[in-house]
Parts: sequence; structure tokens; C-alpha cells
Amino acid sequence: LRSRSRGRLLLDALAFLPIAVPGLVLGVALLTVFVRVPAALYGTAAALVLGYVARYVPYAARFGGAGLARVGRDLEDVARVSGIGWRPTFVRVVVPLAGASLLAGWLAVFTIALTDVSLSLVLYAPGTEVLGVRIWSLYASGRWDELAALGVVTMVVLVLRMDRHGSQRQQHGHGATGGHSIRAHPRPAHSTRT
Repeated sequence: LRSRSRGRLLLDALAFLPIAVPGLVLGVALLTVFVRVPAALYGTAAALVLGYVARYVPYAARFGGAGLARVGRDLEDVARVSGIGWRPTFVRVVVPLAGASLLAGWLAVFTIALTDVSLSLVLYAPGTEVLGVRIWSLYASGRWDELAALGVVTMVVLVLRMDRHGSQRQQHGHGATGGHSIRAHPRPAHSTRT
């Protein structure tokens, strides 16, 4: 999104494409690939991580793209004119200003992926069971008290995580402007001729 290359819009569209594919279909497609790849990926934690990356890149791209679009290019131009290269400019200027959106994207993806069932059910194997699969297995076996307790613990963890994020932002003074105050600059006094 920050690039000026011709293929940036195509890349953005391709990053958003997996959101249209149901998790179960994506899981079966990845399972087929993982079984045929010479490296033994099926049943490993790496298979789940790759599946989650493929599934949740669109969400991260939307949040990150919104934060990056909010940062004006003039700040990057000033850094380049000062002799700073592209990578240090991105790390020192763009990331701090877009950090709030990037962190919000991470929290959203974490919250959605935490209880993912459709993709996880297809890709997990014994020993790589994730929370969504555990919730599903408790539900399927009718163990309601354990399911309720696990649901409460999950909600408490999510609420505490989001509350901690909110209190850290307030403590550091990060408001809607990403931690940078917007000040009204006084207009220069114009002299009037008499």
C-alpha cells in the first residue's frame, strides 16, 4: 500500500482474497498441499501456523493498510531529503505513527484466531490441539461444565488483554492521533497598511 509500484493494487487484492474462502475449504486445500509436500508438514504446529497466516492475512492487511494510509507521505519525503534510507524511514517514521492500527490489527486477528474451529479441525493432529478444537471437542462430548469454564477463562483473558492494551495507550498518551498531538499553529499576524 505504501509502495508506488504498479502491482501494489493487485498484491493488495490478492492479500484480501482468502477472506472469501470458507475456513473449511481453505483447510482442505492446505491439507491436500501439506500431504503432497515432501517435507512432513501435516500434523505439525507449522501446518497450523501456515494455515492461520493464510486465513488471517486479509484482516491484518486491512488494519495495517488503514494505519499506513493515515500517515502522510510528506513525513517520508522529509526523511528521505534528510538523507535517511527507505528502511530506516519506515522503521523510525511510519511504524511509530501507524503502530496503533497495527496493534489493533494484531488484537483483532488474535481474538478471531483464538477460537477458530473450521480451519483448525482440518489441520490439527493429536498433540497440536488448539483452543478452538478443544472447545469443539468439549461441546461434541457434552462436557458442559468444562466447556463453560473454558469459555469464561477465554473471555477473561481477552478482556484483560484488551484492557491492558487500552490502559497502556492511555498511560502513554496515545489518542486518536497515534500518540502525536495535533496543535493548532497560530496564523502569522498580517500587517495592514494604513
